[in-house]
Amino acid sequence: MRRQGAVLPPTPSRLAVAVEQLVADLVAAGAPAPVRELRFAPPRRWRFDLAWPARMLAVEIEGSVHRTRERFEADVEKYNAAGALGWRVIRITRGYLDAGKARRDLAAALGKDIA
Repeated sequence: MRRQGAVLPPTPSRLAVAVEQLVADLVAAGAPAPVRELRFAPPRRWRFDLAWPARMLAVEIEGSVHRTRERFEADVEKYNAAGALGWRVIRITRGYLDAGKARRDLAAALGKDIA
């Protein structure tokens, strides 16, 4: 029961829970833990959702916020800047994660075998 005025913590989305499981599987297979919310191009405020800086590998989780043209254009600018700095960016959607493609791509990029 919620008390009046009490603020409950947000419930993680299914996508966030699935990404956390993927990260746990990678770490269990011997991959280093990622840095979360890594700011990569100061003075810009751009951040990667997950990053392995030593490998210049980043993950961007694409949710429904990316459905507007302005957000899409801002993401294109961010990803192009990341590429110019030498970053590899793997973009993950719910469907990509559910199909096992995110697991496959991240495992390959990190040189880990996870079933």
